[in-house]
Amino acid sequence: MATLTRKTCSLLILFIAALISACGEKTEMEKNSSEPISHAQQGNPQSPDKDNSNNIDTQQSSQKEQAKINAYVSCYNAINSSVYLSAQRYFNVFPNIETGPTGKEKSFSILTTVTSGIASDCKVEISDALAIRPEFQPIDSYAKAFVDSVVMLRDISTQIKRYYEQGDYKDDNFEKGNLLHKEYVSAFKEYEKFSVLLVEQIEIYNDRRNAEALKELEIKEGKSLNFYMLAIITKAKNINELLLEQEFNASKAMEEVNDLQKMVDELDALIEVKRAEGYRPTSSYSFMVSDGNKYITATKQRIRRLKDKVPFDKYEQSKIGTDSEWMVEGSEGRAMREYNEMVKSYNRS
Repeated sequence: MATLTRKTCSLLILFIAALISACGEKTEMEKNSSEPISHAQQGNPQSPDKDNSNNIDTQQSSQKEQAKINAYVSCYNAINSSVYLSAQRYFNVFPNIETGPTGKEKSFSILTTVTSGIASDCKVEISDALAIRPEFQPIDSYAKAFVDSVVMLRDISTQIKRYYEQGDYKDDNFEKGNLLHKEYVSAFKEYEKFSVLLVEQIEIYNDRRNAEALKELEIKEGKSLNFYMLAIITKAKNINELLLEQEFNASKAMEEVNDLQKMVDELDALIEVKRAEGYRPTSSYSFMVSDGNKYITATKQRIRRLKDKVPFDKYEQSKIGTDSEWMVEGSEGRAMREYNEMVKSYNRS
């Protein structure tokens, strides 16, 4: 289970969605505009009404989808680290998923629960999102199964922690502990399954929305500050995927990283131009430059390590798969930590 947990954590940590708001501001402004109707529109009044109605329906549908996605992403980002911290500590104490408690465990003090308040908030947030119509499948189904497993893990981990803290295992010779173990393993497997499915579907959705948003931003604003922010995040996500390919291509990956460096440098230069023009860009743009450069450094270290097949030493191996993996040069954890910081900068913009 320890190996499976690390593998799943590695996959899931790649995902922190860059939320894209619907690009409908101009449509709303035009809809409420007091400008006169053109002669062409006056000559055929039915067409614009029909087109406008279709545009409004499309925009409303997109906004409903985005509201659901926002809720699912918010919950995932809030709870995932707590779930894996609880699982990591649990399986450190009980590493054999088949046998569970043996009575030979040295200590139960490291056991922790899935954070109750966050799990409760997730349940409410996702339930509200699921109530939005129309349904958004299969994402809605995966989100429901995901949050159900979160609540189950919250309840079971709370029982487990109390059971061992209060020494109840001494009274029943681990009878309830074995039952709780089976329930915990089952719920955790459900979490693994549906969190991965949910993430995959949201990534597909976000990739499509990102591509649409980039095209629209470039048409409306050219290569603006906002364009570079989204372009940088999109490029970095593509690089992450390259690094996970089974047939890793170091040359291609490094080429993509160099393209990313060009984007970061262009954003940095544009910030200075805007300042010279008297505009004061928010700090999120500068943070993106800083975080982008850190990500590029970490990613180049990762590429070189993969290309040269440099093994991790004993100390580094002790950090891999833990919350401290970011401390290891050339590790996936360090690159993902810097990527996540970029996403935070994007979401602040």
